[in-house]
Amino acid sequence: MRTLTRRAALALAATGIAVPLTAAALGNGSSAAPAADRAAVRATTSARAAVPTVEITPGGLDRGDAPSVPWAVEDVLHVGDTATTLPGYVTVLGRSDTAVIAYVAGRHTDRIIAVRDAGGRLLLDRVPGGQGAVVSEDGRLLFLRDNGDDSMIRVLATDDGHLVASRRIRGFHVPIGGTDEVVYLGGDGSTLAWTIGGGVQRIVKAGGDLVAPGADLLATVSGQGDRMCTTVRQLSEPTQVVWESCTERVVSIAPGGGRLLTTPVLFKPGGDRLAMRTTEGDLLARYRGPDSYFDRATWEDDATVLVRVSKGRRSAYVRCAAAECEQATGVAVAPPVSG
Repeated sequence: MRTLTRRAALALAATGIAVPLTAAALGNGSSAAPAADRAAVRATTSARAAVPTVEITPGGLDRGDAPSVPWAVEDVLHVGDTATTLPGYVTVLGRSDTAVIAYVAGRHTDRIIAVRDAGGRLLLDRVPGGQGAVVSEDGRLLFLRDNGDDSMIRVLATDDGHLVASRRIRGFHVPIGGTDEVVYLGGDGSTLAWTIGGGVQRIVKAGGDLVAPGADLLATVSGQGDRMCTTVRQLSEPTQVVWESCTERVVSIAPGGGRLLTTPVLFKPGGDRLAMRTTEGDLLARYRGPDSYFDRATWEDDATVLVRVSKGRRSAYVRCAAAECEQATGVAVAPPVSG
């Protein structure tokens, strides 16, 4: 049985960042297809047949190594050989140098909990409705948006839960990521940068969707539904476009910036569900699963992604490095589908 080499775990908060692949887009604006996207389609149409497509279903691939990053099944968080049961459905938000930060959706309340490597757990916050909770790149800070007409953004320390800073920002904005110095916010057709303890500035007039500060990349979206367009930019120079498309949306950026995971803007039954591309948009592999869906993506390194695939009542995590894919966990009960 073919088995991929075990990937080294990512350092600090780059590990275990779970990305919902069906999150609602932020922002609005022009939906005209960019010229670069049309040119790319023409240039790659003839080569499409040569791009490998991998069929992925739970239990349908050879079994490889267990995940090298934290992962969760239902109410159980797995970190290496350690399994911790938490009071609700678990989503891994990130990792610090001392703990895994988990979002736990309970029957009556949602919580964000730091599960410490040394043992024990710390309740960081109760989050009704789960609005905008992300961790900083190094995992030491938690960014939250409180419910309300304006956006109250709070920053908590993940080691002890104390409030580091807070700021009310006019309009609808949610955290999309950040560092120990800056929180990036998307929404209302713009991307903002809030220097913690300082001012707020608009860095681009486009809705921020994903950010990878360590890779100097920002993905923004414009338009809605089947008229949505994605633009990948340099974070330090947002006018510098790296890649753009009006047929696919970026759902995850590798921590080093070498790879993108994308999904079609317009869903077609039986069609491709995901694709792996270089940062410049070169297609490396397509992934599809008849009657299956993908709902999480976690990078084990800059070329290897861990995704969860579900079909019916069956679910499993699958590891892919371009077209080389294998199953990383056993088959479990599929998560509930949110409407």
